[in-house]
Amino acid sequence: MAALYAAASVPPPRHYCWFDSPCAGAWAIALLLEPRDRNWNTLVGSVRSRRGDERDRLERAHAHLLAQTSLADIAGIIASFGHPLAPPLMMGGLPPKSLHSDFLGARLEVHGDVSALFAQPMDTPLQRAEDRLWGNAGVLRSGLFCHTPQTLVSQNFYSGYSFTQMAMDDNALGTRTPPPLLQAVWTIARSVGPWWAWMGAALLSEHPVELHLDAEGRPHSADGPAAVYRDGWKVFAWEGYAMREQWILDPASVPKGDLKNCPASFRKHAAAFASKAPKPPSARATKSELFATELPRDRAARIDLLRTHAGGQLSRFDRYNAGEHRAVWRELNDLGEDVRQEPNAADALAVTYETMERVNENIRTLVERLTTLGYRFSSRAPHQPPGKKTGKQLQTLERLVGPLPLSLRAFYDVVGAVDLLGRHPGLIPRGTSIASDPLVVYGVDDALQEVESMDEDEAGEITIAPDDLHKENVSGGDPYTIAVPDRRADAIVLNERHDLLFVDYLRLCCRLGGFPGYDGVDRDVPAELDRLRAGLLEF
Repeated sequence: MAALYAAASVPPPRHYCWFDSPCAGAWAIALLLEPRDRNWNTLVGSVRSRRGDERDRLERAHAHLLAQTSLADIAGIIASFGHPLAPPLMMGGLPPKSLHSDFLGARLEVHGDVSALFAQPMDTPLQRAEDRLWGNAGVLRSGLFCHTPQTLVSQNFYSGYSFTQMAMDDNALGTRTPPPLLQAVWTIARSVGPWWAWMGAALLSEHPVELHLDAEGRPHSADGPAAVYRDGWKVFAWEGYAMREQWILDPASVPKGDLKNCPASFRKHAAAFASKAPKPPSARATKSELFATELPRDRAARIDLLRTHAGGQLSRFDRYNAGEHRAVWRELNDLGEDVRQEPNAADALAVTYETMERVNENIRTLVERLTTLGYRFSSRAPHQPPGKKTGKQLQTLERLVGPLPLSLRAFYDVVGAVDLLGRHPGLIPRGTSIASDPLVVYGVDDALQEVESMDEDEAGEITIAPDDLHKENVSGGDPYTIAVPDRRADAIVLNERHDLLFVDYLRLCCRLGGFPGYDGVDRDVPAELDRLRAGLLEF
């Protein structure tokens, strides 16, 4: 490393900071960028404000930097490290020194032709393997495993000088001796994982202690993590695609909407796995005609129709109304796809619609209370009830994407849409680092527009809201979505930090007065939340 810096006419690093995984290193980089960049200031500040695994990782990175540098505080570390030397991390313009120009000069010495430096490498196994490891599509930078600082994993030194480019340069050299700069970085590349160059410091991450690859060198494991690091960080992958841990350990649990977007080989694997899994007993289940019927909008008339269809017995609905809200929903979720079959359908629909009636009343109450508090809504209609065409729109949507989970279907049909984005000095104070994540759920008309604009093979998820950072006008992650088709009672809200089922997510929103971003926050919690959530209906 000292030789690399010397070849670039830079004094050797004053500090060498080693991290047991690229994720741990990325958290340290986030700390260094916090005072330099508005987005990272917001992201890191938001993590600091909430209890949980991410704050623990941030605090460990802070402590690790202090221990490795023997400096007193993070301000001293930032001053001692100086500015980054690689383009991806240079915030606010180019600093006095960049390694990028030095590498261009060294590579030009190898090739003797400027155009060769910018030639796109052909599609090779090395390029595919590297891209699937830590590139923009790499498993190491997936938000599934390293959520907030995920982009920093791929913005390491190799993003400016990849292994593929190293191989091209080595090939072009033949028997010649490489320039000292290239020789130094090639030596480093054999010894460490992703690393980041700063003027006064080199931050390096270790190789994994366990790594599983497929025949093409991509991270892959069918029954466990594809990579395990010394600090316990685990990455799950199938043929270079990041996968949820549960999907690898239990392929039969993957929702059909998500399975549709998985590699064909994984779909085949999941099908074989599902065929071996024991089937739950079904009470002579048959497809229910209720889902081809537009249910009455009137609450009492709808229950009468469903009770008549069920022969007068809606036992789960009656228990739900008696207060067994969570127990009844657990039973509906345990039914899986049988929730849409006879004799379960009428009872399930009754519970689902009653749930959303209560959600609807809560949203009306929240809008009224926010208005009284002087909250300035961004939308002219923070709550848009379903329209006369909603029933037909639902039928069209399900014809295009397949069945919706009952929870989302009933939300569209009872609640409609909600948008609590807005401004308030107490609930959303200016300059705060907390993303309050106001409740937003788009309506069925938005879902239809989204689906109709997609190609047939793209319609695997329905967007229900922007993510918490985009709600604050800060560049963030993927929007909150629900995978389709899904014939079950409820489905997970994807890309939302809690990984909750939709009904549980709505419960969290109501518990926090419509602002679930305050969950886990242990300081500067607005007093207005107590007024907003007081007396809301349980569901």
